[in-house]
Amino acid sequence: LDMEKTKSDTCAAKVLSLEQMVSDLKDELNKEKGKSDTCAAKALWLEETVSNLKAKLLGVFIISLVSEQKVKSCGCQNSD
Repeated sequence: LDMEKTKSDTCAAKVLSLEQMVSDLKDELNKEKGKSDTCAAKALWLEETVSNLKAKLLGVFIISLVSEQKVKSCGCQNSD
């Protein structure tokens, strides 16, 4: 009877240990998910920033072309 009780206590201890391990792993997984979400948000922000910069650069380029065409059309260009 004592032997069965010892086995039962050992099994109960193993179960508690495994439950604690599962809990720890869930906590670690949640931390990693948080890091992943943060990285995804940063990546999205960077993509939006690059897109905005491309749009601004395109706008500057178009303004430059229009200005150049205006200078050529009025005959005001410098002759080097």
